[in-house]
Amino acid sequence: MFKKKIIFKLLPWLIGAGGFLWFIFFSPFLRISSVVVNPPSLAYLLEESQGKNIFLFSVTDKARALEKDPRIKEVKAKKLLPSTVEWEIILRRPVLCIRKGSQWWGIDKEGVAFAVSKPTKYPILLRKGEIEGGKVYPDLRSAVLIYKELQKEIPDLLVRSIEVKSEAVIFRINKGIKVIFAQKDIEPQVQRLKKILGKTRVSYYIDLRFGEQVIVK
Repeated sequence: MFKKKIIFKLLPWLIGAGGFLWFIFFSPFLRISSVVVNPPSLAYLLEESQGKNIFLFSVTDKARALEKDPRIKEVKAKKLLPSTVEWEIILRRPVLCIRKGSQWWGIDKEGVAFAVSKPTKYPILLRKGEIEGGKVYPDLRSAVLIYKELQKEIPDLLVRSIEVKSEAVIFRINKGIKVIFAQKDIEPQVQRLKKILGKTRVSYYIDLRFGEQVIVK
């Protein structure tokens, strides 16, 4: 009899809890009906989330799945109750491009390779070996960092091509001059090049790989 009284007293609570859980997990009111994506052109990547329960849908799992695409650098998401999810998809931006067969690959400032539909209007980038999307290439990252540093410090410098070797990066600049960089300690090398181009007449090449001992011919 005592147990029946307890159950009778708890019954309204159990019914209320059950109703609350039904509302949380099954109510149409809490189904995702609005998906806001920035940039809007990538909204098709999130179409499958429409109509799903906003509590049961894992934005973390979806973000991780999207970030497996080499083109995508980062995904951010925010749930807005009762039925909206906002997404921000940050794409990788190519600094340089390289061609392998019929495929163009963009290389971003972190040295990550990703497929692009057409090359950017930048110098020709050359490197032996195949390219794999999503992979980090330290030597290509060095080429990108040198190029960006040159843009900052010597903005008028015309770079025609960039060739990446195992231990060096070779820039061909104005009048066919070849400039050889080591893949480390980039900023000091660019500063030395800046001084040389401002004071010294160069006819063939500049080798910056040996610290203060710059070879100029």
